[in-house]
Amino acid sequence: AYNTWLRSAPLGVRDVHDVTRTMQQPGDPDLLVDAYDAGDVVFDATVITGAIRVSGGSAMLQSIVVTDKDDQKAQLRLVFFDSAVTFGTADSAPSLSDADSLKCVGHVEILAADYVDYGGVSIVSMGAIGKLMKASGSANLYVAAMTSGTPTYTTGGLQLRFGFLQA
Repeated sequence: AYNTWLRSAPLGVRDVHDVTRTMQQPGDPDLLVDAYDAGDVVFDATVITGAIRVSGGSAMLQSIVVTDKDDQKAQLRLVFFDSAVTFGTADSAPSLSDADSLKCVGHVEILAADYVDYGGVSIVSMGAIGKLMKASGSANLYVAAMTSGTPTYTTGGLQLRFGFLQA
């Protein structure tokens, strides 16, 4: 009975896997050469492939590493969804629909003070986040970003890595 309980628990001790998923900040290069305004979408919802071990399952977001190769150190809000949504167009205000807002499974704030400057690049390393997220109809999650700063990013200038504990 004890082993059965461990396997059926959302994050059973015996069946936890640490999975890191990396994504490059996507977008149209024409949109990324302009300075963003406060409140702008940095990138629309983008798939985090295989964040969940099984279709419709759950995982705990445990860590985030943001590498800002453009050294902008802008505050970001990362918004996570259980399935594909339209969050908005880069360099414009978010345009999330009421229906898509119900797919939100959490958000994480990255403050300007969270960045550590390493010369021409700044990095944020957040751990022990502990947000449980459940996918809908796949093993993927989706993430979009907006900023309250006024950064200027280049194509590929922002890289995000997510660490998930999978049951």
